[in-house]
Amino acid sequence: MDRLDLWAGRWATRPGEVVLNRDPDWTADDLGKKIHVPSGPALTVVGFAFDLSHTADAWVAPGQIADLNPTATQMLLRFTDASTSSEERLRAQLGTVTEGFPADALTASRSYLTLKEQVGSSARAYSPYLMAFGILGIAVAVLIIANVVSGAVISGFRHIGVLKALGFTPGQVVAVHLTMISVPAVLGCALGTVVGNLLARPFFGFVFSGPQAGVLHGDVSVAAWVNAVALLGMPAVCVLAALAPAIRRTGCPRRGRSVRAAPRAQGGHSASSAGSRAAGCRVR
Repeated sequence: MDRLDLWAGRWATRPGEVVLNRDPDWTADDLGKKIHVPSGPALTVVGFAFDLSHTADAWVAPGQIADLNPTATQMLLRFTDASTSSEERLRAQLGTVTEGFPADALTASRSYLTLKEQVGSSARAYSPYLMAFGILGIAVAVLIIANVVSGAVISGFRHIGVLKALGFTPGQVVAVHLTMISVPAVLGCALGTVVGNLLARPFFGFVFSGPQAGVLHGDVSVAAWVNAVALLGMPAVCVLAALAPAIRRTGCPRRGRSVRAAPRAQGGHSASSAGSRAAGCRVR
């Protein structure tokens, strides 16, 4: 069923008024102008509307119809079961509605599925590429985060040792590192969301604006739930990517080696390493 978008003016409510379909030559400044219908009355333009199906060029009040001498009637039907992607079900329901009509009563019909295919053709052309780049970007981000966290933990063994000397448990050490990682991750996701919205506007305008796409005025922007997923989901991905290397590194730190002086023995000096002795070796 068609959904009309009144983008300027108002709807016609009495005879002598008309609402025109979108035309590149008309603007909102043309409201109030008069048009002359062949073999019909002069009508004042009170609004501009747009419909995706292009099934009408103008709309008037019901009392004005007879003066325009119509030769056909158009019906917009909404069926209860219209969610199927097949045209067969809709055509069967249309046959039920028109049953009993003369053979030439129905001149033409079109399903909303055909219109949906036409409107979404531009967006579908870009969807596979955007999805592929999006998945690739997330995979690369996870690898980079895991490598950076592993390097940061390795270079921070002294810091980890200090924390454990102060009484921090391995879980608390991991929590400290995750907090240090989460702060820049959240800030980066917030900044990326803002920049992404700014860069997406011209792209969406190119893809979704135009008579075929159905957006001829107003602003095309990113849905609110997309921003919510970017602000909440991406930091979660960053934390999960950092969790494994952080636990592996901070939970089991490398055994340190300490050297102590041994008592003077006959025949020379001896020194032993605690780390080496634990491994079954003695150094003299």
